[in-house]
Amino acid sequence: KAVSEKFINLENRINAISKTYNMLLITDDLEEINMQEYIESLLLDIQETVYHTYQNIEILTHIDAKIPLRESVYIGLIINELVTNAFKYAFTDNKGMITISLHQENTHYILTIEDNGKGYHHTQKQQSLGLKLIHTLVYGQLNGELETHTNAHTKNIIRFSI
Repeated sequence: KAVSEKFINLENRINAISKTYNMLLITDDLEEINMQEYIESLLLDIQETVYHTYQNIEILTHIDAKIPLRESVYIGLIINELVTNAFKYAFTDNKGMITISLHQENTHYILTIEDNGKGYHHTQKQQSLGLKLIHTLVYGQLNGELETHTNAHTKNIIRFSI
């Protein structure tokens, strides 16, 4: 079962990257990705891979941004990791809500991924591969900052400039 989950996680990471390039094929704009379409398509794929286990978890999106191709891949990978973690760990009774928002404020973008699950102790999960990947993408690739709240629920706020 653990190996199967690792393969599903890897498949979802690869899918997040391929979705960006598929968006390029169907759009006239070769420089920027419509993040509303991209994120909703990515979330549908994530939900399909976990639906049999997590049927009562709703995802809401509030997306208003177009982002260059390279950065959109990073955003897709970050969303994939955080949403997958929420599905797997946040909800004890298989009921809940995940909210994702992305918008631009002046020269900055703000991505927020939040769930109404049980939260966790922040030091428990710092060594996971997924969270290391998120830190590498936020700090190393987006030159952004990550703020995480994990008390009653989990909320990740990522701020970055392009």
